[in-house]
Amino acid sequence: MTEAARSPEAPEVREPLSFEAHLAASLANLDALGLTRSTASRVPADKIDLTGNDTLGLGRDDDVRRRFLTHAEGRLFAFADDDASRPGELRFGSGASRILGGDPAVFDRLEKKLGDMYGRPGGVLLFQSGWHANSGILPALAAATPPKRTAFVADREVHASMIDGIAMLRSQGVRVERFRHNDAAHLEHFVEKLEADHDVVWVALESLYSMSGDVAPLAFLPELKARHPKVRIILDEAHAFGAWGPRGLGLAAEAGVLSSIDVVIGTFGKALAAAGAFVATTPELRTWLVSRHRPFIYSTAMPPAEALWVEYALEQTEMMEARRFALARICGIVGGIGNPDAKYHVIPIPFPTVEALMKAQKALLRRGFAAAAVRPPTVRMPQLRISLSAALKPEDAEKLRSELLTLVETARKQAEKAEKAKKAAKTAQTEEDAR
Repeated sequence: MTEAARSPEAPEVREPLSFEAHLAASLANLDALGLTRSTASRVPADKIDLTGNDTLGLGRDDDVRRRFLTHAEGRLFAFADDDASRPGELRFGSGASRILGGDPAVFDRLEKKLGDMYGRPGGVLLFQSGWHANSGILPALAAATPPKRTAFVADREVHASMIDGIAMLRSQGVRVERFRHNDAAHLEHFVEKLEADHDVVWVALESLYSMSGDVAPLAFLPELKARHPKVRIILDEAHAFGAWGPRGLGLAAEAGVLSSIDVVIGTFGKALAAAGAFVATTPELRTWLVSRHRPFIYSTAMPPAEALWVEYALEQTEMMEARRFALARICGIVGGIGNPDAKYHVIPIPFPTVEALMKAQKALLRRGFAAAAVRPPTVRMPQLRISLSAALKPEDAEKLRSELLTLVETARKQAEKAEKAKKAAKTAQTEEDAR
């Protein structure tokens, strides 16, 4: 045996593990932490579904589905300049990126309709999903100026898709700062810090946050732009588009600040019960995105059948207004429980531990309501996420309110108990260290 082998300082020698062994250990660790995820099973038919984002209840309405199928029957998803209204083949898939020819006529019609709704003719671009739109928008915007001339400031709770875009920016050396959630003063602090050395400062936020359920400081945005002319604003309206604001345009329109938003991102997978997304901006920026937005360029376009459904739903103005009214009524009954700032359809109820969260989810299910248990790393603190819908009956909303008030009180007591235990452990450790 050599001296190095006998030395206590010699590094430990171990056999390398296979990928499968590492994977097994990582899965075991996830399971021990209570963080193993699975594809969710279907909500039982006798339970009320509060797990998804079918905000207006369109996805679960058989009558609406039948009317749409009658409308769609025999329609042709025509390409190029063909007449999209004459009978023919119904195309369910685009078959290619829009750059390569996967560009049916219904896309042009839907983009025009959305452009007219937002007052941005020629400035709307459809995407495959909200993730595609968000993950590629920031790098595309940065590429529109020379290196180091554009900076970004984003709310700390923007969606994971936007965070992926931020990671790409940082890998390219682009300056990105994250301000405290909904803290307007902290946002302006970073703007002031960045504007001296950059030509453009993009601010990225959501109107209605998907987990906390609260709303961005929208009224502050026009003031921010007035004081800082270099600021441009990206607003993700994923959870508000279709559900809130005049004609379902979102919370920026509801707050009267839509003209201050440079890039609006909306999705069809929430209130519209479909798939796909859009960006509403200027015609010039749309042209740039078609050329430089990588997820748009290198992915197959959204299914034309989805676009036809979205077009149809947006044309049903009376039906959509009635559903938005019904949603507002339900939110008036249940909204704000657990978080006074969560007055819209997303209601979070935090719990001190994953174990307490899972017990609460099961308890609520026994009482007739299926809600989502959201765990780290999606959120910092385990929470029960309630997603309200226009399909919820007022009497069920009253029952839900009662159940949630009980859960909130239970969660409060559990949090107090956990905090006391934490303080006791800290005190015991301090006393032990003093000995």
